[in-house]
Amino acid sequence: MKYARATGDRQFLCSQGVDLLVETARLWADLGFWQVNGDKSFHLHAVTGPDEYNTVVNDNFFTNAMARHNLCAAVEVVRELERTDLPQLRRAAARLGLQRSEVAEWERISEHMHIPFDEDFGIHPQDSQFLEREVWDLEGTPAENAPLLLHYHPLVIYRFQVLKQADVVLALYLLGDQFSLGDKRADFDYYDPITTGDSSLSAVVQCIIAARWATTSWRCATSTTRSSSTWPTGTATPRTGCTSPPRAASGAPWSAASPGCATTAAG
Repeated sequence: MKYARATGDRQFLCSQGVDLLVETARLWADLGFWQVNGDKSFHLHAVTGPDEYNTVVNDNFFTNAMARHNLCAAVEVVRELERTDLPQLRRAAARLGLQRSEVAEWERISEHMHIPFDEDFGIHPQDSQFLEREVWDLEGTPAENAPLLLHYHPLVIYRFQVLKQADVVLALYLLGDQFSLGDKRADFDYYDPITTGDSSLSAVVQCIIAARWATTSWRCATSTTRSSSTWPTGTATPRTGCTSPPRAASGAPWSAASPGCATTAAG
């Protein structure tokens, strides 16, 4: 999407980009499930995000947020083609077997994707069970035992709140317009690489984000792999899903024989 928007390469978007978006959107729709015992939300279980210290978890924040972004992009491009280039959309629909109902379902999933948030801590947990684990005492761990994965069995590491990658913070950077400044600050502070990170890479990501978000000043003490920032004040942007044009009718593929986007085909 960045490439298509930056270059205006519409040919790529119509002939290859839409295929990538449709097939990856299908992956998320197939992988996840609707939770109906309680709030009706969409979940992704048994996944692994960027952080290899927390594997096969439920509702990894990074995965769910990026999946939602992926689904939104697919809906956006299909809707755009529907408005601006119906012949291209019909060709794509025929090529991919794309149904209107699929696009409507992706939009529904994106609107109800479960994005983990803990009201008590006021942060986004890395996954649905992350905050239930004991925090690893990094300051009390001998320096010669770092990195942990070379000295402790993974089944030991998996039982603690300790990170190899800045999983949540990276998602907040990539999708910064979808989360409030207050959320970013709280998550940034909680996932401090000194207290939760076992990798200099976590500090690097923290520094990049500090530079990106801070409008007044920021500093990164690389000798201790610790980052901090002076945060601006202002109006927060609420957490949102994707926005898209009004939904078209669902249930049938786009047909060259039908006028406009009328759904006359069966099945």
